[in-house]
Amino acid sequence: MTSISPESPLTSQDAEALLARISARADVQPGMSERELDHVEERWGFRFAPEHRTLLGAGLPTGGGP
Repeated sequence: MTSISPESPLTSQDAEALLARISARADVQPGMSERELDHVEERWGFRFAPEHRTLLGAGLPTGGGP
């Protein structure tokens, strides 16, 4: 994985690789849909950064784990 920058944004494959690395220590649930992400933004009055949308779309770390 390369560094994340405006010229090199986080890709879905990068997000999946990051989530795979933490899945040994935390449960990772299915990601949020675009509609779910939009709803959270509207409800709470903020916008996710593009890399956060990508990561949350790929999976949701829940903190529980093996």
